[in-house]
Amino acid sequence: MARSKTSNIFVWIIMGLLFFGLIGFGANGLSGTIRNIGSVGDKNISVQDYANQLNQEIAVIEQQTGQRLNFQLIQGTDIPRNVQQRLVAQAAIDNEASHIGLSVGDEQVREQVLQIPQFRGLDGTFDRDAYRQALANAGQSEREFETSIRDDASRLILLSAVAGGVDLNTAYADTLLEYWGERRDFDWAWVTAGNSELPNFEATDAEKQAFYDENADRYVLPEAKKLTFVQLTPDMILDSVDVDDAALEELYEERKSDFETPERRLVERLVFGDDAQAQDAADRLAAGAITFEGLVEERGLQLSNVDLGDVTLSELGEAGDAVFATEAAQVAGPLPSDFGPALYRVNAVLAEQITPKDVAITALREELASDRARRVIDDLSIQFEEQLAGGATLEDLANESEMELGNLEWTLATSDGIAAYADFRSAALAVTERDFPEILRLDDGGIFALRLDETLPERQQPFEDVEQNVIADWTAAETQKALFAAAEEKATELANDANPADLGLIMTSETEMLRRDFVQGTTPVFMQTVFEMNAGDVLAVDMGQTVAVIRLNDVKPPVDDSEENTAFVQTVSETNRESIAQDLMDAFNTNVQLRTDVNLNQSAINAVHTNVHN
Repeated sequence: MARSKTSNIFVWIIMGLLFFGLIGFGANGLSGTIRNIGSVGDKNISVQDYANQLNQEIAVIEQQTGQRLNFQLIQGTDIPRNVQQRLVAQAAIDNEASHIGLSVGDEQVREQVLQIPQFRGLDGTFDRDAYRQALANAGQSEREFETSIRDDASRLILLSAVAGGVDLNTAYADTLLEYWGERRDFDWAWVTAGNSELPNFEATDAEKQAFYDENADRYVLPEAKKLTFVQLTPDMILDSVDVDDAALEELYEERKSDFETPERRLVERLVFGDDAQAQDAADRLAAGAITFEGLVEERGLQLSNVDLGDVTLSELGEAGDAVFATEAAQVAGPLPSDFGPALYRVNAVLAEQITPKDVAITALREELASDRARRVIDDLSIQFEEQLAGGATLEDLANESEMELGNLEWTLATSDGIAAYADFRSAALAVTERDFPEILRLDDGGIFALRLDETLPERQQPFEDVEQNVIADWTAAETQKALFAAAEEKATELANDANPADLGLIMTSETEMLRRDFVQGTTPVFMQTVFEMNAGDVLAVDMGQTVAVIRLNDVKPPVDDSEENTAFVQTVSETNRESIAQDLMDAFNTNVQLRTDVNLNQSAINAVHTNVHN
């Protein structure tokens, strides 16, 4: 089984190489007297093979990047070296196969040739003219190509012999399964200030200073930019913008319908083929013999198919008055519809909504004022740009206009005030001390300009500024220590068969737990501790901000017959077999190359580089 699978892999690799070797890559200008770029033992590496494979590698990268690559750029990469190494390795194996007498007959070569699609005619059968043309496009003769097939097949036999002897051994996978599939049954409980006696914590000045010194990295200010800025937004000048009353009245009339929503109904409509069917359905519904949902289902429909949504009286046509006279959750009909007699179920009554004119006028006034303010700012921005270009400072703009001046220590975390604008944050991130202020836009129609005054490096916060934070952090740390000490005492008592309730503990039982499982509210160290315990152990576990006690009740082996575990063993075993086979092939290949003479002609390689991919 293993040998067959490995052999199939190599067959597909070889067929793939043959296919790609015939996709039309040629090396123009390589028709001189230099035929090979080197030799490995008795095997030559032809100029054409190197050129073709080099072009193939380049074509793959160009397809991925969508760009034509200059060969000078390519020479700065590992592509030429990788192609050379691959051809040397291939030639070394071919040389070894030749020395030990491995080869294949003409019939096998013929079968391989017949399988290649590029050699088939329009009828799908082998076409000798197509065969010759494809080889000519690839810069090969029939003899050279058939020799390469023979070498590939011989190489396959040799490599299959090396890798095919690796059997599928499950010992490694079984060992992993023992680890990953092991199960645990345990009880556990939180240890909190509510079920433990903790002292009152009050830090002395010395303790606060010591904690601050020991945890200095907690109290560091990030790098910041000291910015000066000016801004002008529509909201800042709304009160000074005049709105024409005539324009406001005209806008109200245009949008009056937005402020007057008529009474509506949420309605479902079930249409029937004729009056008799509709009346029969209405009678059964009235008698309680069927529900409206049942009628819909009888028709092979769903409620979504008969839902009209919210409709006005006029939208219901002739049925409107009757439907609007029907209370919520009731059915009206049979009534007419555009598609025939129908039953209408009213699901909800939506009352008429009328916004008073004075309220509507106020909202529209703000809208018009905002539009007007944006236009005013657009006009002013040109003036401000000219002033900045003429040497005015941000302070000058603030003194001579309605722009407001501000200062800010900005970091990536700053999001208050003007820093709430994405446009400002982008500008603040990009600005340098060499930049001159310029007028920039905000997404609400406002404008701003900024200046970088100073870049503040990462720096320690003075103790006085963070003293309250230090006290809170110290108290939390001391509380955590005290909780863990209390948990260790409770764990000892539990191990001596104390009743959890007497210790104030509410135990939770977990069964069949695996290493990869997770208990809600805990951290990874919780399950790690569970799987480091032996049956009967009781331990306290410190999870940084919480504490728990764990009592391990049972250790169970993996479930042997589970589909998941069977698949795990099979997958890991197969992966391991393939990895060992690959290691064997790599070691064999390296050994073959070490005991085989390798000679590369750099002049020939340079000649290929000069002509290929140009």
